[in-house]
Amino acid sequence: MDIVHKVLRRDNVLDFIYDVKNRCRGDVMEEVRKALIGSTILTSYNKRTYKVDDIDFEKSPKDTFVLDADGTESSYMQYYKQKYSAEVKDLNQPVLISEN
Repeated sequence: MDIVHKVLRRDNVLDFIYDVKNRCRGDVMEEVRKALIGSTILTSYNKRTYKVDDIDFEKSPKDTFVLDADGTESSYMQYYKQKYSAEVKDLNQPVLISEN
């Protein structure tokens, strides 16, 4: 028998990033990367888990991406509002990347 345990934190990724920024004396981006890449997060908007593969500090929720095969573009902010009725609260935070 193999028992698997997961520790579930009560804070969210945005709160975690703010905490790292407040206590970090060195390279904040590198500290955030070390802490989050490879971790699994549970999203509040769809209750699914995702593994963080990378963090793009050059992108924000205001940036756009190609939504579908016909070339329709959407911002991350618009996508989450339309698909999940989720309001993005901080428009200046980096974008977490999951390849699943």
